[in-house]
Amino acid sequence: MNRLTAVPNLLSLDAVTVGLVWMSIFSIQFLNRWPHGYEYISIGGAIWIIYTADRILDGLAVTDDVTATERHRFHRQHRRRMTLLWCVAVTTVAWVAATAATERQLRGGILMIAFAICYLVSAQWLNRARTLTPKEFRAGILFAFGVTLTCWTSTESPPLGSLAICTFLAAGLFTINCLLVSTLEIKIDSVQGSDSLARRIPLRTASQTFWIVAHAITTTGALVTGHAPTAIAFSILLSDACLFAYAHKVLRPDPTCGRFVQHAGVVRSHAALKASLADASLIVAPLLWITVS
Repeated sequence: MNRLTAVPNLLSLDAVTVGLVWMSIFSIQFLNRWPHGYEYISIGGAIWIIYTADRILDGLAVTDDVTATERHRFHRQHRRRMTLLWCVAVTTVAWVAATAATERQLRGGILMIAFAICYLVSAQWLNRARTLTPKEFRAGILFAFGVTLTCWTSTESPPLGSLAICTFLAAGLFTINCLLVSTLEIKIDSVQGSDSLARRIPLRTASQTFWIVAHAITTTGALVTGHAPTAIAFSILLSDACLFAYAHKVLRPDPTCGRFVQHAGVVRSHAALKASLADASLIVAPLLWITVS
């Protein structure tokens, strides 16, 4: 995989970008303003902290004879540096939040920290167990509430009913994204014995299409009935279209799927590049709306 293309995925910058873009569209729509600088730092930093912590912990279990993704081997090889950066990020986010956030935002942030800790514990110590909610659902829900936290904790009184519906729809979108990515890594999950929805229910193109179309129909219904603002509904529907194309073009049957090549101590695969494309599918729509509006 091209080195430049690998950087965002290895450093979790693609997830941070997705989070900040969606936080922007929600804030513009429900609060009639762009997020403040400290909100970008707090939410973006929190996303990076959670992703990086998860990968550092995953890297601890990686050995030379264990099949693993490139990002997990990267965090194993650079564990000390990434841990140092992680500590700097935690300190920075804590200081910014403590000095700039409102009391309601701090309370909401503490609640999200509790949820994030629960997610990390479940992802690390229950990943081999068949839990009631697969990891894709937990990740999608946590991500959705994270990017909408500024709206939920705002004193500007956004319409809570519409915000709840849009948060639910965003959680569905992020869950589908996680589901498609886990489909790419199903062979690794099988080797490691990790649980995932992709392993529970073998997802073929038809079933992937069903979930995406069902989500798009639900979003359209919310738009038509006036429960979802046009900007949010447009961004979600176009993202669904991007994921639909992704599922049919990128995740189509490939004889090289699951083929891993050992190079310089790192296991590389087509899945790494495809995972970045999945995240890119979530960025296009809100960026397009923000640009033209």
